[in-house]
Amino acid sequence: MASVCASHHFSYLPRTLSVADPTSTSSILAQSSLHSNYFYSQKFHFLRGKSNIQLQATIPSYDINQLSPFHQVSKMASSLKATPKLTVYRGFPVKNAYVWSPFVSKLETRLRLAGLPYKIEQGSLGQAPRGKIPYISTPSSPDFLGDSTLIIKKLIQDGLISDLNGSLTPVQRAQDLALRGLLEDKLYFIQTHERWNDNYVTMRSTVMAAIPYPIQVVVGLLAHRGVMRTLYGQGTARWTPEERTALVRETWESVSAVLLESRSNRTGSDAPFWVLGGSAPTEVDATLYGFIAAGLVCHAAPETQSTVRSHPVLLDYASRIHDRYFPDYEKWSETEES
Repeated sequence: MASVCASHHFSYLPRTLSVADPTSTSSILAQSSLHSNYFYSQKFHFLRGKSNIQLQATIPSYDINQLSPFHQVSKMASSLKATPKLTVYRGFPVKNAYVWSPFVSKLETRLRLAGLPYKIEQGSLGQAPRGKIPYISTPSSPDFLGDSTLIIKKLIQDGLISDLNGSLTPVQRAQDLALRGLLEDKLYFIQTHERWNDNYVTMRSTVMAAIPYPIQVVVGLLAHRGVMRTLYGQGTARWTPEERTALVRETWESVSAVLLESRSNRTGSDAPFWVLGGSAPTEVDATLYGFIAAGLVCHAAPETQSTVRSHPVLLDYASRIHDRYFPDYEKWSETEES
């Protein structure tokens, strides 16, 4: 069973947070006031830059021709620039496991689809550009780069990874963008509400495991207040529980319908099938896989887990990608956790 999970603007930290050099109580509280807009993946890490922990993850240096049988991806990858390993900062002191952030998993998936080797470190919000995780560094640049979407665009621009949407028609590009927007700009905020409000105690005790309990309660309340303020301004917190549940179900039902049609076009193969139904992945595949994987390993998202598991095609889609591209990672539990 995978040991961790997360999302984009808040910080879904691992179940057991092992901190080598935690900040003082005053520093923790100071950061709490500075980062009142806690969005689970970016704005809630109570470590400064000095607390970085380098993780020696056993991530294979993937050969794109071995990873993917899809000729389009292989052909594009063969023309990419040779580059030293880049570093992905995930915000969690773990290795060989998914984290609770769908945006971390999205970025890792995108790199593996391109066959680009990388290593992982914990990092910290103190050094994260834009105050968000994930972020990356490369041996060729002294600067950090943040925001998963902007990271991918920059890597494409620099010729380090191929543009998965390069051969799509304008209509297909619009479909890809619309599905990504549905997940990142709509579903994400509802999942944030589920984790930081509906399952607040589980979320707090997990992401703040390194903070002594009495202080954890105070800091947790500050975090919750900041999250709910953001969600109210965005609109999600203004909906009723029934309205949020209906939107979540509608989202996953719509995605499942798309995947069912895509899978029907790839009969007789155990290879991954892709959202838009082509022979190779597009950008939305990295996003969707990130949301499924993060949701399945997050203990603070029982409704998400239940909904995802109610659609076998989502599990089939994710399992095929995991088996092909993440064989070194511990897989989510095959049965629903209580």
